[in-house]
Amino acid sequence: MKKILPLFFVIFLWIPVQAQEDDETTDPLTQAARAMNQRRFTEAEKIYASLLLKTPQDVALQQLWVHALINLKRHDEADSMLRRMTDRDTNEGGNYWYRGLNFERQQKDSLAIGFFKLYIAKAGHKNGFNISAWLHAGSGFRRMMHKDGISNRQVEEMVYLFEQYIGLNPTDPYNTELEYFITEVKSRKPSSGRLVWDETN
Repeated sequence: MKKILPLFFVIFLWIPVQAQEDDETTDPLTQAARAMNQRRFTEAEKIYASLLLKTPQDVALQQLWVHALINLKRHDEADSMLRRMTDRDTNEGGNYWYRGLNFERQQKDSLAIGFFKLYIAKAGHKNGFNISAWLHAGSGFRRMMHKDGISNRQVEEMVYLFEQYIGLNPTDPYNTELEYFITEVKSRKPSSGRLVWDETN
């Protein structure tokens, strides 16, 4: 037993040291991605900001930094950066994705929908397209329906967006609930005026 205990303490002490060494030898982008996954957004933002000092025109890196800002609720900074990015390149779809996400986090659904739709238009035919943009845009209309209501045309657009998402991602377990919602909302679509429905009755 006396021989086992010292060995246990050596292993116990070695583990955090080894973990620290591994972290130090990992490249900064991997460290930042790990920090984002672990919701250590401040740490990730600092890493991305320091990397941007070396390569300020790296669009992918700019988008990663903006994503960290959004998660830190630094929405004005994120939007200011995204405005400059879209001004420089109106065809870069990812910039519209993050603008949509930034407005969605601020509960500005009308603006969020517009930018998610722009993302779909700009990036929908490219590799790496995030099909959840269809879901985000449709969900924006859904939240608007809960609060101030949506027009007949907007109901149809919401249904279209959700149906596109289901078609592109048929294995999502959420689709069953989404299909039920589509059936219900179609039966409630107004011939005139606006549909206000909070889904509680």
